[in-house]
Amino acid sequence: MKTTSADIELAISNQIDGLTKDVDILLVDDEKLSRLVKSRQDSFVSIKEMLGIWQNSKNAPSESKLIKYTEKLIKAGEKSSEILRKALIKKIDFNELDPEKYGLAIGSKPIIFRAINEINSGITIPEGARLG
Repeated sequence: MKTTSADIELAISNQIDGLTKDVDILLVDDEKLSRLVKSRQDSFVSIKEMLGIWQNSKNAPSESKLIKYTEKLIKAGEKSSEILRKALIKKIDFNELDPEKYGLAIGSKPIIFRAINEINSGITIPEGARLG
């Protein structure tokens, strides 16, 4: 069974939908922030990679379709950066946090900062794109 361009398009569309889901940072436990961040970062990178693979496959989309999904990914990346910035400035509630989890909570801040930088630097056309 061959993978069609329509199958790939549905997969990418679903991935972008997942990346655009809003997250209430205030409801995420301080020690779990780094997992949320890693998930956002990995999702963005994976979708960008998927677009590049699709573009260079024998099932390559039209240029207009590639532009459409690249623009959607850029918007999703911007949304993720916005969520991650909220996570970066979220105060750690040391009164509510078990002392043995301080390191996880504090350690999430540089992870968040790196993820923001990676997503922001990746909000560009996929490598090798034939756009514009």
